[in-house]
Amino acid sequence: GLNVAEAVLIKPEDKINDKEIIEKVKIPCFVKPADGGSSFGITKVKTGNELFPAIKEAFKYGTEVIIEENLEGREVTCGVYLESEGIKVLPITEIISENEYFDYDAKYNGKSKEITPAELDEEMTNKIKELTKKIYGILGMRGIVRMDYILSKNEVPFLIEINSIPGMSKESIIPQMAKVDNIELSTLFWRSNQLFNFNQNIRCLIIAKKRLLNINMGDCFIALNKYFRAIFLLCFERATCKEMYEYAPVLSRFLNFKSFLFIK
Repeated sequence: GLNVAEAVLIKPEDKINDKEIIEKVKIPCFVKPADGGSSFGITKVKTGNELFPAIKEAFKYGTEVIIEENLEGREVTCGVYLESEGIKVLPITEIISENEYFDYDAKYNGKSKEITPAELDEEMTNKIKELTKKIYGILGMRGIVRMDYILSKNEVPFLIEINSIPGMSKESIIPQMAKVDNIELSTLFWRSNQLFNFNQNIRCLIIAKKRLLNINMGDCFIALNKYFRAIFLLCFERATCKEMYEYAPVLSRFLNFKSFLFIK
């Protein structure tokens, strides 16, 4: 099985029974948006009186709220992505916060140490990587994902969060992992099929309009792939606007974007 913290999910319409919640997750506990990011709206609740205000704060940043058991131990995180050859994992990072927990200040204002690769023995490293691959596969995930764990005092990894859209800023962890693994970010994006869902949607649109536009499918997809590859390269300062715009007229010629708005 998978080790996770005791938790309660709160939806906007739910009636909140603070006694039942505290009985299950204990105090202290964490209250956070279920669909938020960058640690916005997270509170470490230390007394029962702090629970309701913490829930209210979390709802400012998400549509659902998780109240989660406080786990003590080392915090580590592992990046993972899907490429043509299968599921691949990145080096593990250990997070050591100067604050009470890994909050926004610790993430973006230099109040934490992020050690990549994490100083773990080979057995624990392999265990976390294999567990990360397994979870990624079971959930049928795509793109770049980061999974966070707490290593208990007994060296048992507890999954505490799955970041399906992890940060990609200079301070973010995935870029650090990629650097240690000697992978350029542009290459990582390309390998991870970040455009899979978008390309699938475009494929459906093209098929729907094929008869009306009389396009050549092969030429169309060549233009599409080159254009969006240029966009990604541009984002990481590895291509110029000239390279990106080079394919725009070609793409427009084959796709006729305006007509997509009126598919019947």
